[in-house]
Amino acid sequence: MDSLKSPFLWSRHALRQAVEDSLKPSEVEKTLSKCLLIESGFDKEKAVCKVNGVYCTVILVRMKFGIKIITCWKSSGWEIRAYNSEVKK
Repeated sequence: MDSLKSPFLWSRHALRQAVEDSLKPSEVEKTLSKCLLIESGFDKEKAVCKVNGVYCTVILVRMKFGIKIITCWKSSGWEIRAYNSEVKK
C-alpha cells in the first residue's frame, strides 16, 4: 500500500496558487527533478522549473516521507533569467 502514496504533500496555499496560475500539480511534480535550485536556507528550498512551457517557482521542504510543497507560482522575470542562464551552462 505504501507504494501507492505520493511522495508529495501540497499545502492548501500551494494548491490554490498553482491552480490560480493554471499550473497542474501533477505536472509540477513530474518536473521537480529537473528544477534549478536558486536558494536554500532554513530547511526550505526554492526551485524554478519549466512546466509545459511555463516557468514556475516552488518553495519546498524535504521530509522523511517525501517532499512538502509549501507554495508554487508562475515565476518572475529574474527567476526565469536565472533558470535560462543555468540551463545554457
